[in-house]
Amino acid sequence: MAFVKYTERGRGSAPTISLSPGGNIAFSEGALRRFGLFDKPYVVLYYDADTQRVGIEPTTDASAEGARKLSKRNTGAVVSGRGFMDHFGISVEKTTSCILTQDRKSGMVVADLTTGKKRR
Repeated sequence: MAFVKYTERGRGSAPTISLSPGGNIAFSEGALRRFGLFDKPYVVLYYDADTQRVGIEPTTDASAEGARKLSKRNTGAVVSGRGFMDHFGISVEKTTSCILTQDRKSGMVVADLTTGKKRR
């Protein structure tokens, strides 16, 4: 097998989000690449209290109901989620990271909060 060059930039390629105690929801660069979020400037947030999962619907439609601006940064993006987290009673003591997956049925990007890892 031949060598394949790794050319990705950023801290890592894992598609993750991090929820902070202050209400910010940060997306890794890997999440932006894997789920095409570079081309989607807005997201709509959902929550399933039974399974403790956050659903994220990327969109280009600024007027979509509940659309929030995704602020791109050098190594990822962030969206203000304070109202969302307060509304659903989602609280984290320390910044918590979760792996993102894509739900095949809905196409939504999903984070399972029960598998989140707290930062030290």
